[in-house]
Amino acid sequence: MVGILVFTKVMFDEEPKTSPKKLLNWQFALFILLALIGLVAVLVGLYALTSFSNQNYFPEETAPEASNSASLSSFQGFIYVDLAGAVKEPGIYQLVVGSRLATVISQAGGFSSQADSEYVAQELNLAQKLKDGDKVYIYSQEERKYEQDAAEFCQGLNTASNQVDGDGLVQISINNATTKDLETLDGIGEVRANEILAGRPYQSLSELVAREVLTESLFGKIQNQLKL
Repeated sequence: MVGILVFTKVMFDEEPKTSPKKLLNWQFALFILLALIGLVAVLVGLYALTSFSNQNYFPEETAPEASNSASLSSFQGFIYVDLAGAVKEPGIYQLVVGSRLATVISQAGGFSSQADSEYVAQELNLAQKLKDGDKVYIYSQEERKYEQDAAEFCQGLNTASNQVDGDGLVQISINNATTKDLETLDGIGEVRANEILAGRPYQSLSELVAREVLTESLFGKIQNQLKL
């Protein structure tokens, strides 16, 4: 650039040492050179401006935090659900926000042959909307039977704790009965039933009076309905 300025100064400030025709040719050549340099500068500027405007970026106020995977999933319109149990292909599934339980079961290939149909019909809501991080477990027939057997066993223990004497009067075990069993006795409410439970174990029925859990009059009224 300095060379161009010096050359221009020499061309225009000094007295021409050549013929006017040669001087005009040099001036024309210089004009063309400067015009080309200016055109190249304009083209470079336009290219840089266009490239910058085409960059993809998130606005600062709406960009999701990279460390928050749940927020990122929601921002992108996806959720992740863990499906396990009696389905053909259990696993973690990516779903569109607003998907239903029926959608993820369908993606898993449907229920397996071990799925408990009664559980599915009575307790599963296939129209339920899922949210990010949900865990869905489908019970098998064997698992449901185990739960039912366990419930019946516990019920049997509660029944065994209450015996019937020779007169047909139900006797309730103060060491094994539940709160609800004790509440069936006359004069025993929830508070007093819990007090009886808190005093376990008992070595004799008379301890209910000795520990002031029951009054003598109340104990005399229900004594025949109690056992250890």
